[in-house]
Amino acid sequence: MTNNSKILLVDDEPGMLVSTKALLETAEYQVVIAQGGNEAIAKLEQEDFDLVLLDMNMPEVNGHMVME
Repeated sequence: MTNNSKILLVDDEPGMLVSTKALLETAEYQVVIAQGGNEAIAKLEQEDFDLVLLDMNMPEVNGHMVME
């Protein structure tokens, strides 16, 4: 059974994105990744997500800025 929930995963560390995405996909979630706050904001403007997993401590555009 495929899970229709779509998750946006946001982090500035590529290794964290890859490993967390792989883990979530084993549960058949649809996972979209954004490396950093600017990319997250762009993706949030383009499509809807059921859940956002957001790193709060990122350079330039942090998690608080993304939530605004």
